[in-house]
Amino acid sequence: MGSGSNLHTLLFLLAGLALLAVAWCLTLGVVRQANEAPNTVPLTEPRADAVSESSTETPIETLRRRYAEGELSDDAFQRQLDNLLESESLGQDEREPAQMLE
Repeated sequence: MGSGSNLHTLLFLLAGLALLAVAWCLTLGVVRQANEAPNTVPLTEPRADAVSESSTETPIETLRRRYAEGELSDDAFQRQLDNLLESESLGQDEREPAQMLE
């Protein structure tokens, strides 16, 4: 009974050490990846293609997007849409699109 029990204990310890070695390697990989992270673009920053899309939006498209994202109330959306449509019909395109939306 003694030698079989010792063999099981030794195998259990070896399995535990192997598991610790794997965990250590995985931890080192995560740490290396985290150290390289400042060189990458975080997911929270806007993508370059998203920025270019918004820069080519017309003022009405920008207004609709802001309304869809919940930035504007129904009244604010309608008021600004009316202002944009009125300025387009009068030919008042001298103002910047950002000024028309404020």
